[in-house]
Amino acid sequence: MKIHFKRHSFLVIMLFICIIIVGCNTTNDETEESAGRDESDTPVQGGELTAGYYSDASSYDPLLASSGGDETILYLIYDRLVDYGLNFEPIPALAESWENIDNKTWKFNLREGVTFHDGTEFNAEAVKFNIERANSDSSNKSDLQSIESVEVVDSHTVQFHLSEPNSGLLQALMTAAGMMVSPTAVEEYGDQYALHPVGTGPFKLVERNPGNEMQFEKFDDYWQEDKPYLDKVTVKVMQESTMVNALKSGEVDIVAPISAVNKQDLESSVNINVDVSSSLNFQYIYINTSLPPLDNQKVRQAIQYAIDREQIVQAIQFGEGEAATGIFPKEHPAYRSDSAITYDQAKAKQLLEESGVTELSFDMLVKPDAFDLRIAEAVQAQLAEVGIQVNLEPTEVTTLVDLAFSKAEYPATLARASGRPDPNALISLYYQEHSFYNPGRHANRELESLIKQAKEETDDAERMNVIAESSRIAIEEDAMGIPLFFEPMIVAFHEKVKGYEPHQYGKPRFPFLWLED
Repeated sequence: MKIHFKRHSFLVIMLFICIIIVGCNTTNDETEESAGRDESDTPVQGGELTAGYYSDASSYDPLLASSGGDETILYLIYDRLVDYGLNFEPIPALAESWENIDNKTWKFNLREGVTFHDGTEFNAEAVKFNIERANSDSSNKSDLQSIESVEVVDSHTVQFHLSEPNSGLLQALMTAAGMMVSPTAVEEYGDQYALHPVGTGPFKLVERNPGNEMQFEKFDDYWQEDKPYLDKVTVKVMQESTMVNALKSGEVDIVAPISAVNKQDLESSVNINVDVSSSLNFQYIYINTSLPPLDNQKVRQAIQYAIDREQIVQAIQFGEGEAATGIFPKEHPAYRSDSAITYDQAKAKQLLEESGVTELSFDMLVKPDAFDLRIAEAVQAQLAEVGIQVNLEPTEVTTLVDLAFSKAEYPATLARASGRPDPNALISLYYQEHSFYNPGRHANRELESLIKQAKEETDDAERMNVIAESSRIAIEEDAMGIPLFFEPMIVAFHEKVKGYEPHQYGKPRFPFLWLED
């Protein structure tokens, strides 16, 4: 058995953020070699890989996908204009190069000879269609809203004209918002497009049993030469305990993500590798600030102080991970060491008394797997000690997302939160008034102003200060959400699986794995 432990500095990750990239011409293949792959590991063509994953995608339309883990599934189908390297540096994908002409104008040179799965051409008109669609009323993504218009310069050149400077534009294009769909397929299927997804990615979706199993076949006309290596990828949706047993028995080849308790179990298993890497992902209680009793600011603040995060990390994570008093980990440049949030039951009780609220009870959605339930039960027990009753509602993840965010029917939801390549995008995603992940539509004008300021700021140090202050207001003052702990990304796979590369984004990528003979 081989166990790989990889931990990377977030300081390194964020160095690129303020860099203006002009005429970048690095290829994906070059970047892949620089990532540290052993040159003796020559990819093998062919074979079928089966992955165990915790959820189906909430939608196969990237603009409607609303779960943090969706991108792992969508990576198989879709490419983006800009990809990311191991240190979050922007690297070419469907865009071969780009130029920041001025602070409100970006030029992208597109790759030629790329086709969608339906045989139609990827070109400048397709990019224009996708960006306009991303900013339409049919999208729940806000990442690209700074793009005011898209100019088609020629068949494979576009210019983005921004309404305001956005220092995180390249990073926004790395996310699901930057995934390119076939305009022809969208026009053909309309509201049913998510059932017939068509991208330029390495695999085509050929069969889906929603919430259970998805099958993907190699796209023979994929633009990256000799890729993908696999003929077929099957993703099976499983609870974690089932995933672990399926990996041991050989039913699946790779599983992600797994918790620390199962990591310990798999370390003793024959022919299984375990990879542990730092991650921007964190366990988080999403708050609907419009529903009682969490519409009361002092009640929300009391919850912050009533939770012993270190105890949860030790008891549930066996010390793996980091207690979270904000949405950035300690090594992140936007982290603040002077957070006011501590474990303080007396402070929590004082705030509850000041709130004037007598009905201190609320329902909280949680995924039904053992790991999430253990976290929820720990929070439930700790809040009970200060007089707050939490009623747990175990709910399958796609239904959970619908109830918590689309319908905004529950006051609280415990779920994994995903980081973003651009930290200001994370702030925007969770705390802007009309963000999808702000179900109560909580508004703070000072916070909105700081988010705008961070987008326009080009000095990296000052930008991080502004983002840090935004986070402080959202978490310490307004208590719009309750961070619990940062968790490492733990992925386990059979030793025959090659090509896996961890990333702090915390979204495992399956498309370019291969199977050793």
